[in-house]
Amino acid sequence: MVLAMAVGMAIYVALFRLVLTPEGYKAMQIEQPFLWYSEMAVFMTVPMVALMRHHGYRWRQCAEMSGAMLIAPTGLIALVQLGVTAYLPWLSTRTLPVSTHIAMLLGMLLSMLYRRAEY
Repeated sequence: MVLAMAVGMAIYVALFRLVLTPEGYKAMQIEQPFLWYSEMAVFMTVPMVALMRHHGYRWRQCAEMSGAMLIAPTGLIALVQLGVTAYLPWLSTRTLPVSTHIAMLLGMLLSMLYRRAEY
């Protein structure tokens, strides 16, 4: 699943690097994190779900994994937007790209551990 997500993310980055300058792409991550993550999430979720369906997973399982992948990073972005970064020194607009990916992978891992028999 992670490989399919990485392919989707690579396509996203390649497309946006064609449209934006490297500085513009970095600025979008920092200044518009909801937009940046929402767009990237689509590019990562679609190939992951396609691969899961190819391997015989039901739509419920695909939806659960997509939710596990998207909820934790969305929470981190909301915390940054609400200004909680003063209380969480590890979380800032600069660390958001890395922290959202870590949160995404941890959410997926927790989902797989919770439904261990299905994965």
